[in-house]
Amino acid sequence: MSNEANSDIGLIGLAVMGQNLVLNMADHGYHVSVYNRTTARMSAFVDRVRSEEPSSKRVHGYDTLENFVASIKRPRKVILLV
Repeated sequence: MSNEANSDIGLIGLAVMGQNLVLNMADHGYHVSVYNRTTARMSAFVDRVRSEEPSSKRVHGYDTLENFVASIKRPRKVILLV
C-alpha cells in the first residue's frame, strides 16, 4: 500500500459489481486502486486477488481515502459504486 501515484484509475465500492469491474480492468492491463468503506471487505478482496488472480500485481488496496486518492495518477479517474 504505497502512496506513490501509480494507478490508472480508482474504484470505491467493492460489492459484487465493483469486484468484477476491478478484475476486468486489471485483466486488461490497468492498475486499479480500490477502497471500500468497510476496510475488512477491501482487505479480504485484495487477499483473494493476490492468491487467485494472475493480474493481482495491478490491484492495490487502500484503507484510507487520503492514501487511495494519492495513489491515482493525475488527472484522477474514480469510479464510485453505491
